[in-house]
Amino acid sequence: FFEFAGGTWHFNLFQFLLHTELRIGEASALTLRDVDDYIHVSKTVIRDEHGYVVEQWTKTAAGLRDVPLLPAAKKAWEDQKKVNESLNGVIDVARPVFLLPRGGIIRPDRVNTDIRKICRNAGIEPFTCHAFRATFISRCVEDGVPVKHLMETVGHKDVEMTLALYAHADREKVRKSLSVTGTKPDSCYL
Repeated sequence: FFEFAGGTWHFNLFQFLLHTELRIGEASALTLRDVDDYIHVSKTVIRDEHGYVVEQWTKTAAGLRDVPLLPAAKKAWEDQKKVNESLNGVIDVARPVFLLPRGGIIRPDRVNTDIRKICRNAGIEPFTCHAFRATFISRCVEDGVPVKHLMETVGHKDVEMTLALYAHADREKVRKSLSVTGTKPDSCYL
């Protein structure tokens, strides 16, 4: 996907989403004031009767959180700031960093349309921007990040939600685990 997404308007946003677990609305609402060594999630983009606007609240109370800014996400953030500076000359610290080419608020439907086009060009199954969040969370679970820590970072109110929605078992890891316990993997429907 990223090989075909290179050079597109949303490339830095895609990278940022993949390496932060943020929802598209949360990432779209971020300003320079919201990011240092952490991403301080306190608002989101919603659609109301006036169109897409930044609201000073998150999807849930648990959504108000601080997310560590990992190196790959930091690179995408810095790269997007450079894009903005090259277009506008001056950066407005109160304005969202991820914007449309003409300065409007990022709309999830437009981002998903771009993802579908990139997937079609790459010859892969289409997905939505939420897949970046799901991928991040699933990989953290697979890599052994304590689910309680992950739950707090991603803004879920309980561990069951995190596990039920995102902790998809890696088939090969399941196969290896079963073979260690003495169960024959060939007898399973894997």
